[in-house]
Amino acid sequence: MFFQPNRAEVLRRCGDGLVLDVGGWADPFHRADYVLDCFDYETRGILYNGVGRLADTVRHPDPLPGERFTRETWKTQDICGTQPFPFPDKMFDFVLCSHTLEDIRDPLRVCGELIRVAKAGYIETPSRLVEQTVGLDGTVGAPHHRWLVEMTEGRVAFTMKSSHLHWHRPALIPTAYTHRLPPETKVTWLFWNDGFEYGERIVDDALEDASRFAALHPVPAHLRIRQVLGGWKHRLKGSPSQELTGPKVENGTWTWKKLLKASLPKSSTL
Repeated sequence: MFFQPNRAEVLRRCGDGLVLDVGGWADPFHRADYVLDCFDYETRGILYNGVGRLADTVRHPDPLPGERFTRETWKTQDICGTQPFPFPDKMFDFVLCSHTLEDIRDPLRVCGELIRVAKAGYIETPSRLVEQTVGLDGTVGAPHHRWLVEMTEGRVAFTMKSSHLHWHRPALIPTAYTHRLPPETKVTWLFWNDGFEYGERIVDDALEDASRFAALHPVPAHLRIRQVLGGWKHRLKGSPSQELTGPKVENGTWTWKKLLKASLPKSSTL
């Protein structure tokens, strides 16, 4: 999964080289020759295409159309664990890591390993704008994301996503405002060659820092009022967040929990 307008450039940079996808289990990059993820090969791609739709007996034990990687080149490992990636230095010509770094507990370690095993690559995450956008249910961004990510030329900066964001109104950006912006404002990405800089932003006051960022986006008053009224309407209806509960599913089909449990290595627990 990545910003589709960048697809042609990603493929051009891959060329005929050896390509690795790190964290691609939910939606693997078919051009990749290798995939590295903590989840199982046979359940790849089901998260986005099968929850609530496919029977929970469905697996993909054989290659799917267009896939260049194989069962043998699908490597299962905790990418934030104590072991280095199972590849020698500069083995890959290109590495893709898309919509993964914001999820994981140690993105700095993963950035270091990306640079070690590949000569060039592409990183993508949700933009900080999206992660500070509040839904009608009161959740900010995706509740399971751990980091606010900002990318500039040659550098990736991670700021811990404080749980306080969910109630600090000056730090919140209404959904109605963000939805009106062009798609490229909702993701951030970096093409890199021969490495890039990365680090954690340590802030004294997370709420003040988030409020300063939100102030860069002058939200019209009528959109803030609309957000408040919509939120109250949502709460009165008692609608749970789909982000928190997952989509409505039928009996006998994959659910988020069943899929994750089936996809983890047998030594793991969920």
